[in-house]
Amino acid sequence: MPQAKASDPETLTHSTVEPDNVLLSIRLSKENAIYLLKDFHPYLENPKTVRKLRDLATELKSSYKTVILLSPVRKIPVELEKEVAILTFPLPAD
Repeated sequence: MPQAKASDPETLTHSTVEPDNVLLSIRLSKENAIYLLKDFHPYLENPKTVRKLRDLATELKSSYKTVILLSPVRKIPVELEKEVAILTFPLPAD
């Protein structure tokens, strides 16, 4: 899949399968929104993705955008520990 260009938000909307494009799409979006990234934890093993997420976290502090990482495992890189809040919820009862 070709990489989306930062100058083309329309292209990014349709190419958000790659983790870096997802983060770039969030950064470039003009929408105030909550972005839910399900099962994003495997991508947190890539230092480049961790750096982009860390930069995004800094940018989003002055916006009305929020990123939620939803994962079955608690796997937060050391570089992100001060940027995230961890919420643990029990499984639903039968």
